[in-house]
This record gives sequence, C-alpha cells and structure tokens, in this order.
Amino acid sequence: MIYLDDLLAATEGRRVGPSAPARFPAFCYNSRRLRPGELFVAVKTEGGDGHDYVADAVQGGAGGVLCQSPPTNPTVPCVVVPDTQLALFNWAAYALRKYDPQVVGVTGSTGKTDACQAIAAVLSTRHTVFRNPPGLS
Repeated sequence: MIYLDDLLAATEGRRVGPSAPARFPAFCYNSRRLRPGELFVAVKTEGGDGHDYVADAVQGGAGGVLCQSPPTNPTVPCVVVPDTQLALFNWAAYALRKYDPQVVGVTGSTGKTDACQAIAAVLSTRHTVFRNPPGLS
C-alpha cells in the first residue's frame, strides 16, 4: 500500500489537486496495464514520456499521479517532483526505514523473474507481499 502522506514526505513532492484518495494499492508506469486505484508514475525516458499518458491513466481509473509536471485541473491527487525515477527510489528507501519489512533478494543471470513470481506466490499465502512487476527484477 502506498500512502499519499508517505509519498509526499519521502519525495518532498508538492501535492496538486484533491487530497483523496490518500492511499494507492500499487504503482503503475504503463497506462495500458493500470488497474483502478493505482498510482500512475509518469516516467521520462529516452524512448518516451509518461506525461503524454497521464490523461489516459486518469480516464482508466488511476487513483493518483506521480509526475514532473502536473496536468491542468487534476481530478486526482498529483505529486509533483523534479524526477519521478528518483522519487521512486526515495519512496522505497523511506518505506524500508519506516516499516522495516522482511526483504528477500534474488540474484543471478537467469530465471530471476520466474523465481520472484514463485517466491511471491508462496509467501503471499501467509504474508502481505510487495514485489516488482514481472520483468523488473
């Protein structure tokens, strides 16, 4: 769970738009894969700019947006930061310090995604699990 107050504290971001919802089930950086309520992260890369898809994400049910430039008249909470990728790193460090979760690391050159999915599936039968999306392990 991603809490708006934690995200603001961790990133020193500026909230624009409404203050509700105050929590989001997950981050999502792809507006086509977004599930309702998730926090859309508008990432700028050499290949594209997630800010071009903010309106699509909100229309698709995003609960909020983490961005470098806010949309005009936002209808969901937007956290504006200088660099969205750095903001994600800062949030992760903040959450690790604040919540002190058990962490499982998987290393190697082959099979990490499958191993991570299997480990998460087993652990989630008894614990709350937060994991990287497939392909980002």
